[in-house]
Amino acid sequence: MKVKILGTAACEGVPAMYCNCEVCVNARKLGGKNLRARTQTLINNDLLIDFNNDTYMNGQRFGIDLSAIKYYLITHTHLDHFAPFDLCNLPDAKDRTVNKTYLLGNYDVKEYFVRLLGEMRAEKMFNNFIEFIELNAFEKTNIGDYSIIPLNAYHKKDSFIYIIESNGKSIFYCLDTGKLPQEDFDFMSKYNKIFDLILIDCTYGKVEADKYGGHLSLYDGVNQIAKMKDVGVVGEKTKVVLTHFSHWHIPDSHEGMEKVASEFNYAVSYDGMEVEL
Repeated sequence: MKVKILGTAACEGVPAMYCNCEVCVNARKLGGKNLRARTQTLINNDLLIDFNNDTYMNGQRFGIDLSAIKYYLITHTHLDHFAPFDLCNLPDAKDRTVNKTYLLGNYDVKEYFVRLLGEMRAEKMFNNFIEFIELNAFEKTNIGDYSIIPLNAYHKKDSFIYIIESNGKSIFYCLDTGKLPQEDFDFMSKYNKIFDLILIDCTYGKVEADKYGGHLSLYDGVNQIAKMKDVGVVGEKTKVVLTHFSHWHIPDSHEGMEKVASEFNYAVSYDGMEVEL
């Protein structure tokens, strides 16, 4: 699998729009890996995890054919992860690379889509341009070249994190969650595979563990990875990548975050980072 991380920030982005904290000032000054759009990840050019307000610009800055995306996999309905208005541009597109588009998520994703767009507009989209596939926790859904297994996140109500399998490889997409519910570890103990890649929430950066809920710090993440190792889904070759950073909690530069993470041999994501599995 080819994984391209398009955005790596929490909801405010880095630099945050109106902020002049040290992190945001340095990000504007240094540029490069310090500039972070809201979190979004593309797999194999046809599966996009989350659809936020940065989708259009991510397509432009990374040269992505957005019309080639066949599957939109949504974690939850916070606006920095699901802002569906731009999907309404599908009817105006000519010569799309793929003509059938799938929207995958739990029932809340479809209800949110209808609520924001209105029933008539949403019905037109579902009848002509988008097929919605409802996902349920711990139930595998096979679609195209992928198998997708949702687990429950500790975040807002009706939030998922995902195990994504393709061509013998396995990714655990573990963003926008605090400490995982025990039922997730119970499932993983029976999963009988080792993750090749874990993308894990690091919203609270270098703060001490257990200080917040609904997201993870680096040290919370270390504890969660240790528990995953205990149930047999993390091995010596599992690659761990930190992402979903907030300007409130990270060091003053990307390089600073790398130094903190190097103690645990974790990679620090940046916008445009690619991982080949």
